[in-house]
Amino acid sequence: MSQSDFATAVPALDKTVLILDYLGTQGFATFSQMVSALNLPKSTLSRQLDSLLQHGLIRRQGERYALGLRLYQLGQSAYAHYDLKEVAAPFLAKLRDSTGLTCHLGILEGLQPVYLAKLESPYTVIVRSVVGKRLPIHSTALGKVLLAFSSPQLSERIIAARMPFERFTAHTLTDKDALLRELDKVREQGFACDAEEDNEGVVCYAVPVWRRGHEIAAAISVTGVKAQYKDLPFLELLSKLQQCAQEISATLS
Repeated sequence: MSQSDFATAVPALDKTVLILDYLGTQGFATFSQMVSALNLPKSTLSRQLDSLLQHGLIRRQGERYALGLRLYQLGQSAYAHYDLKEVAAPFLAKLRDSTGLTCHLGILEGLQPVYLAKLESPYTVIVRSVVGKRLPIHSTALGKVLLAFSSPQLSERIIAARMPFERFTAHTLTDKDALLRELDKVREQGFACDAEEDNEGVVCYAVPVWRRGHEIAAAISVTGVKAQYKDLPFLELLSKLQQCAQEISATLS
């Protein structure tokens, strides 16, 4: 279809998108520039621009048009409700395939961490975790990361709500001061470790996923039995985990 055919055949909504896409690319444009670039009849373009101005989707400065703040507001709303699982899935799959470990995505739901996604290890290793399950804040790497990088006020509320801490293994941190020292360490090094603190024989590492560069959106982790880590140099594993988190964060930003 030629541009001329397109100008007369597309519905009004398609013409609206055409105009918005053009302004999104150009920044500012005059009426005559849009007539020439979009090949729309002047009467059609004029009606479309008037409607977009009325709804705040574009703005006018002198003879030039640009995108309006309402689009920014709509974009922020869409961003806030973006499916985090959908964004993270391909990156977690790559992490799982490159490490052979079970990978999790977790978020804070209220005052409790919850598993949002789980990608099983390709090996016959059973990791007891279920998507949607609420998990301990003090004995899991995911929980520690979410706690460490939340605001101090929220962290205090979470800790107060979860005390006394339940002991799951001989390695579980059940003392508040010990947990606070652990959280300081997590913030300093940028990752958390669960060294058989939640389940005997199971080790987990987690790192934060950021939104807009400074707001924690989630945490991701790798989990496996101790034997699975024998052929995985720690620094290499940590690098892959951090790279995965950075890729998810970049997609969210």
